[in-house]
Amino acid sequence: MNDASQSGRDPDHGNVDRPPFLTTWRNVYLLMVVVLTIEIGIMYWLTHHFA
Repeated sequence: MNDASQSGRDPDHGNVDRPPFLTTWRNVYLLMVVVLTIEIGIMYWLTHHFA
């Protein structure tokens, strides 16, 4: 997955900071999705466990 973004550094873009920035935002979105899934699971379990 990361091989294409790291090896494909085009001189046309000019921004060298762009690929790591994109990968960091991808990691941030992945982390947010994981945290939201865990939160929804915990809330679902709590509401059904103490109902």
